[in-house]
Amino acid sequence: MYVREDGPFRGDAMRADVQIVDGPAKYELFAGLGDYNRGRYVKLTVVYKGRRQEIEVRVDSIGIEDGSGESWMVTFSFHALPLFADTRHTRLTGYYSTKERGGIAALAD
Repeated sequence: MYVREDGPFRGDAMRADVQIVDGPAKYELFAGLGDYNRGRYVKLTVVYKGRRQEIEVRVDSIGIEDGSGESWMVTFSFHALPLFADTRHTRLTGYYSTKERGGIAALAD
């Protein structure tokens, strides 16, 4: 479980199956959403069950998290990946900071 210490959701708990330790800058993130129909992927470096791996995901949605222009509620989708072989999930949904280039996400359908 991850608890945000700042922002409007301060103290709210969010299930965090996956830690995003490196990801796209703001332009690249939004370009991934804008070019969704062209099959554009973005790269994330994630940690799942202690294993760190770079994966490619599609940007399904981006929402404003706190109005700073750097914090986002995101949904990413992916095809079957060996890292997530123990789960049937094909999406990550959670928080991403383009300033810190990291965040947290839960596995989702």
